[in-house]
Amino acid sequence: MKRLFVTLLTLLIATALTAQRNYSEAIALGDKAFKAEYFDETGFTKVKRDGVDYLLDTLGNEYRVAYTIKDLLKYPSMVALDTRGTKLDSFPTAILNHKTLEVLILNGGYHPYENNFDIIPDAINQLPLKSLQLHYCGIDSLPMLSLNSLQSLYLSKNNLINIDGLKGANLQNLQYLELSYNKLTNIDALKDANLQSLQILDLSFNDNLINIDALKGANLQNLQYLELSGNYSLSNIDALKGANLKKPTILIPQR
Repeated sequence: MKRLFVTLLTLLIATALTAQRNYSEAIALGDKAFKAEYFDETGFTKVKRDGVDYLLDTLGNEYRVAYTIKDLLKYPSMVALDTRGTKLDSFPTAILNHKTLEVLILNGGYHPYENNFDIIPDAINQLPLKSLQLHYCGIDSLPMLSLNSLQSLYLSKNNLINIDGLKGANLQNLQYLELSYNKLTNIDALKDANLQSLQILDLSFNDNLINIDALKGANLQNLQYLELSGNYSLSNIDALKGANLKKPTILIPQR
């Protein structure tokens, strides 16, 4: 029930920030008309136009999508890859040669359908990614990230103990950072990351997270929503008093 609540709440937050439009029949954006599904937890909806598959975001941007790595590499015009439903035993490094990739969704599923990446290759910084989504991928460490165009980073349900890869990271356009259901013991790297555009930070259900003192020194002046539910080891949230925040909605750890 708690997991369902957090999922629903995350979707509501995303809706509030992006004025998300959900239509089961058709979507009209400017002079474009699409047959579409609902926007899902990735922030996209699947659409088909003139027989071609696209992912459509809540601002009306469209990304021609491949659903297999083979198709992505076969067609240079593809700018998105969505492999949900396919179990991957390692990070598909072949996609790093696809230099026009803007949306990368490699989410695994519940056991036994998790992906098994361990790490994310450093070379991912060579891609012009706007959205990187790696739920259930077995990741236990992050490379130093320098993705100037990245707007959303989804890393929930992995094995992260820390987020040192964000230390000094150039993520100036990042708006959504999802780190729930990991094994975080600290978030110190946030103090040194360029997160000036961040609006949503989800740290929920990290049972080993003891304090959030790093928020005092973090560049989070545009943060609107901070999710802390389910962090039962978090002793207090006094650090928020000294943080540079614009009155975000704060979800207190449950007791």
